[in-house]
Amino acid sequence: QLGTGDEIKRPAPTAAAIPRDEVRMARITCGAYFTLALTSKGELYSWGRYQPSNWPRLFADSWCNGYESKGEMGIKGEVIMQCSAGEAHMAVLTKSQKVFTWGYNEQFQLGWGERTSTKEGQQKPRPLNFDEGELRGETPVQVSCGGAHTALVTASGKLLMWGSNSEGQSGHMLRQPHGQATIVTSMETEHCANVACGRFSTVAITKDGRCYFWGSLTGSAAQSGGKDEE
Repeated sequence: QLGTGDEIKRPAPTAAAIPRDEVRMARITCGAYFTLALTSKGELYSWGRYQPSNWPRLFADSWCNGYESKGEMGIKGEVIMQCSAGEAHMAVLTKSQKVFTWGYNEQFQLGWGERTSTKEGQQKPRPLNFDEGELRGETPVQVSCGGAHTALVTASGKLLMWGSNSEGQSGHMLRQPHGQATIVTSMETEHCANVACGRFSTVAITKDGRCYFWGSLTGSAAQSGGKDEE
């Protein structure tokens, strides 16, 4: 995850092996054991676990993005505006107003529905469908990945979430995972401006500056009745 090409721990800041004469980095996003880096040109580099290499590599040119010969274009040709990393899944928002998700999907955190055929394994980038369900007619403006859940803010101020809800982190009444983007009904009267997901939690800020928080800071510790519950 340090981008040094090996798995040796570094006690001090160390430069990642990025070709600095060719690439100008604009934003860095850390996952659990991997790192995503967005360039000023909207290209995505990645390294670490679940990524094509421990060396920083252009994601669109790697096997993790898909094989063009099989029609798997992934994010190739897209200009990336935002990227977000969860524990084992990723999401990007493109200039063409598409949202791609990929990675592990055991809690349906990719938002592709609840088909068991796409539930597990290392999935390749696919765009969400903004022509169906509660995404219909919406324009994405921000995406955020939690541990195993995902949140999306739209231009109309709606907040939609999917994936794991074991701690209520997806903002839905039932604690079961949701496979498709679903509006957080408790936020329907608010105009959501920004969202950030933690491992088992979510925080949202409204257009007029109010802050909402839900989920858990302790995860399974709260379920087991441990000392962290207090």
